[in-house]
Amino acid sequence: MAGAAQGEGLGNKFLSHIREVDAIAHVVRCFEDENIIHVVGKVRPVEDIEVINTELALADLDTAEKGLQRAEKAPRAATRKTSSCAHCWCACWNT
Repeated sequence: MAGAAQGEGLGNKFLSHIREVDAIAHVVRCFEDENIIHVVGKVRPVEDIEVINTELALADLDTAEKGLQRAEKAPRAATRKTSSCAHCWCACWNT
């Protein structure tokens, strides 16, 4: 599913299902049959595997970046709470 990491086509649905599994098995079509259409119009097993691996890697990178952003925000929020409480404590202590 080329473009899955960017949400193209059924990409988001595909990636959401992949996130829920413990293992992934690639089953790749390696035969020609005019009665069974291929998404790009021709059988390319090596390229199909590369597309899936690339999309999974891009989705992993996106997940990691979002996690990093959340982790970077968390200490700032905690610092704000701490400094706010410290300010209240100092105000009470000095009165």
